[in-house]
Amino acid sequence: MMTTVRADTPGAGACLVRAEVQGEHLLISITVSSGLDRNLHAARAQAPRHFVDIDKALAEVAEFLHSFKTPSAD
Repeated sequence: MMTTVRADTPGAGACLVRAEVQGEHLLISITVSSGLDRNLHAARAQAPRHFVDIDKALAEVAEFLHSFKTPSAD
């Protein structure tokens, strides 16, 4: 499968997922950065988002990954 990058999105990005056991719960922190293809130091990192629901955290990661695809890349 070939995936192409849209012109209005960065060509490279990073998604950091951190999982931490806190008592009875799992705290999942997700930080995404875009614009890594231009300059690592100029990358735009969003504030971390926090989840306790694994499916919601996975949906956040999927949304980030899908942001790099064109609608016809499926």
